Amino acid sequence: MKALESGDGKGRAAITIDHPRDFSKLELSDDKIKFDGWAITDDEAADLIITLDNEAVEYELCKRTDVYEVYKEIYAGFIDENKIGWIFYKDKKEIGVGEHKLTVKYVDSNGDVLDEKDCQFKILNEVE
Repeated sequence: MKALESGDGKGRAAITIDHPRDFSKLELSDDKIKFDGWAITDDEAADLIITLDNEAVEYELCKRTDVYEVYKEIYAGFIDENKIGWIFYKDKKEIGVGEHKLTVKYVDSNGDVLDEKDCQFKILNEVE
């Protein structure tokens, strides 16, 4: 929660990656991989940037009542329960077998990173 407690005049932010888990090894029978988590900030001008192997990805915002209930007082007036979560899917063939890195960050209008999380994961098998 260090990002939430900074008193340096920057906005506050908190980010979590729910899937995939850090250092996970994915052997999926599905050909799609689900990526999801949540991100909140009190800086209305901040941009949420999500990259997979250093390439920007498109994502959708989604409802996360569980996160809202925890942070609604700390971020009163700044968070929308229906837009706290983020989610996207990628075709496993498009990503490929091997090591990969997912990065999620909030960047303010000055280019300062308010919070950043990353996740390393490995795809073990090809999709037939």
